Amino acid sequence: KGKVVMERYISIEEVKYIDEYKIYLKFNDGKENNLDFKDFILLEFN
Repeated sequence: KGKVVMERYISIEEVKYIDEYKIYLKFNDGKENNLDFKDFILLEFN
């Protein structure tokens, strides 16, 4: 489990996949968004 710290907490269930530079998020509306690693801090990602 893990948490993403930004302006809000993002639950692990929202994370679709991670590549080297971006984290891809899934949302309830089915749309996909991504964030550059420089925009957030990953904590306790296992």
